[in-house]
Amino acid sequence: MHDTLETGAKIKSADRVLDLFEALAVEPAGLSFPELIKRLGLPKSSLHGLLSVLVSRQYLAFDEESRRYNIGVQLFDHGQAFLKQHPEAREARAAMANVVAAVNESVQLGVLRGAEGVNLATVECSHPLRLQLAVGRHFAAYATSLGKVLLAHLPEAEVRARIGTGALEQFTEHTFRTADLLFEELGRIRQRGFSLDTEEGIPGVFCVAVPIANGAGQVVTGMSVTIPTSRLNADLLSRSLASLATASLQISSRIGASTMPAQLQMLTDAGYAARALNASQAAKWLAR
Repeated sequence: MHDTLETGAKIKSADRVLDLFEALAVEPAGLSFPELIKRLGLPKSSLHGLLSVLVSRQYLAFDEESRRYNIGVQLFDHGQAFLKQHPEAREARAAMANVVAAVNESVQLGVLRGAEGVNLATVECSHPLRLQLAVGRHFAAYATSLGKVLLAHLPEAEVRARIGTGALEQFTEHTFRTADLLFEELGRIRQRGFSLDTEEGIPGVFCVAVPIANGAGQVVTGMSVTIPTSRLNADLLSRSLASLATASLQISSRIGASTMPAQLQMLTDAGYAARALNASQAAKWLAR
């Protein structure tokens, strides 16, 4: 009985530490002690003890002047281990830069976390008008090309468990309204080898994404190009898709993938990419 109680207390403490990290991770200005009490609902003595240990070990930082807590350098250092332990993320930077050099539009690398996508890396274009996509940013997976290309490579039961089965939150008039409509699109994405974001997450923003296969042939990361609709045209979009497909295959090759998706190999040809885009919902946007 004593061991069970002790284990339960340890698990409760671990939950509190993780809740603390998650609360601070979404607050750029940090949080004060009273704000953390209100946010987490912890006893003052318990929170004070957790904060003291985490600050002393540099997992959190405390600003004496503002009296606010922020994420510390140790969490940043440990977070970099993700890139080191996932070779497709580690190898992607040069390939992303090649895509930007070819089309001069911003490129993102991402993974899934539950129902959300997480931006792992961004290489920005030189245009003054561009979407600022911070590393670590979370986004609704079903409303972005990057998120959907990753959802498309999960079993349907898992996708349903992640996003639900009913109505979906609407970000724009073009967001998929129900899970069933989304599942139909995920099937089309698997067939054609790429996904689109036709102003589904942000008005005026169009994206195209491809999957990246790891050494085991699994898709856990994806890569996308983001284009403001004011610059969108058929030539730019087809070159973006062809460049993404080429970059994805390069990354997979570098990390030892034994097989390459046939769709991606065909999409490396800009002419084929153009025909595939014209057969998709992109045609409506290109005709504007």
